[in-house]
Amino acid sequence: MSWSNARDYCQSLGNVDLLVINSDEERDYVRSLTNEAVDAYWIGLSDLDNEGDYRWINKNRDQEKYPGWLWHAGEPNNILGLEDCGRFTKGSVNVHGVEDKSCLDLLWAICEDDDDPCTAKQYYSVDSCDISDRYVEHFGLLNVGYNWNGAKTSCADDGRVIASLSTEAEVRYMRQMFLNNDHEYWIGLNDKDEEGVWKWESHPEYGEELDDLENHRWNLHEPNGGLLEDCVEFKIDPETGIRGFNDESCYSLRSFICELIYCREANAFVEYDHRFVNHVMYSVNVTRLSRCAKACLKDTACQSVNLVPIEYGYVCELSNNTRNASASDYVEHNGGVYAGFP
Repeated sequence: MSWSNARDYCQSLGNVDLLVINSDEERDYVRSLTNEAVDAYWIGLSDLDNEGDYRWINKNRDQEKYPGWLWHAGEPNNILGLEDCGRFTKGSVNVHGVEDKSCLDLLWAICEDDDDPCTAKQYYSVDSCDISDRYVEHFGLLNVGYNWNGAKTSCADDGRVIASLSTEAEVRYMRQMFLNNDHEYWIGLNDKDEEGVWKWESHPEYGEELDDLENHRWNLHEPNGGLLEDCVEFKIDPETGIRGFNDESCYSLRSFICELIYCREANAFVEYDHRFVNHVMYSVNVTRLSRCAKACLKDTACQSVNLVPIEYGYVCELSNNTRNASASDYVEHNGGVYAGFP
């Protein structure tokens, strides 16, 4: 989930908020949670109030100013001017520390209970609608391409919809995905119904405000096509070299991006060294907890998972019940991870 959604979730638990690291002991505890199964967490750090001035969310703490020794080397670096929130992660040289990231990135989070700070860090939350598994690129029939309506139909024939890149995290991911090619791709944004009113074909409730300069989605001087250009392509801006939105005639032939809408989004309570037994429906092999959680969210019968380490990776056990409904089946298991969904 995004940083703000993670904070909302923490606060929904009571007198709880995103973690503030006030000591070496807290830092070392978070390091112990950062492993191959879950490698990054949102914490209560941002410069949203004043660019470049990172502060803890709890202004009543003595240590409001963030200690520089916790940053990874070269951080914060505010890539593209879009990185305002802090995440705790294991760096490329296996040293744990903090990086600044876009607040819209989807990560796990660590929450802290101000009433009981010694035990509160057992709360976590997750958004398992993984961007990397939602989108598929199509280069078009015989490398010729499709017009916009043809792209929309082709996506539907494949059980998908033409892509809605409605968040900055999605736009950034797609820019990275297409970094090494110069194709133009149809996406679902259009003003076919009413000139100048841009809507996503699969999510018309997601409006696209043309004066919202914060998202950096439109290419320079775009949209500019008037009545002749009612559909939007994802295209490299010739002036900036950055891929963004460009309005184009709906009859032009382009590659296109389809989106798989399968996932349900949910928060989870995660606890280490535990396992929920006697309710397992089936198991799959995974590489990390987020993959296990996502497998559960694809199955409407799944309510919780166990992540069980094996020699190479993990076994993900999907259960049709939770520890809240059957506490007697919730047992200690060294090295195991339990995640329960609402």
